[in-house]
Formats: sequence, C-alpha cells, structure tokens
Amino acid sequence: MSASIEDDGTLYGWALFPDGSTSSWRGERVETFAGGNGAGPARDVPELELPDIRPAMAYGRVSMPEQPDA
Repeated sequence: MSASIEDDGTLYGWALFPDGSTSSWRGERVETFAGGNGAGPARDVPELELPDIRPAMAYGRVSMPEQPDA
C-alpha cells in the first residue's frame, strides 16, 4: 500500500495484493480529530538494536547461506 498527500490534505493511493491485482483509493479528512490529549506522538521511544537482515522484509537472511563447492 502506498499513498501521497496533496496540499489540501487529500490522500491518493494504491494497493498491490498478493495475487498481483491492484486497487486505487482516495481519502479525505471530514472533520478534525477531537479526542486525545493533544500531546502528539510519544517522544521517549527506546532505541532498538536490530540485526542487519537482507532483504529487508519477512524471511530475510542475516547472511548468504552456505553454497556447495562448484
């Protein structure tokens, strides 16, 4: 799923599904959010140490697997 936001706040996007089909979508704000305390996002987020996994997605590997001798 991917989206772009226009100057007026409208979102335009598209999604790619596992079967290869796509869909486009549009979203717009209809009213201002009235809930919450207005503090915004959390600022005290701990630093994470993550392994370097390639490719950067599920089922990635930390390094190349061993290969048989040619």
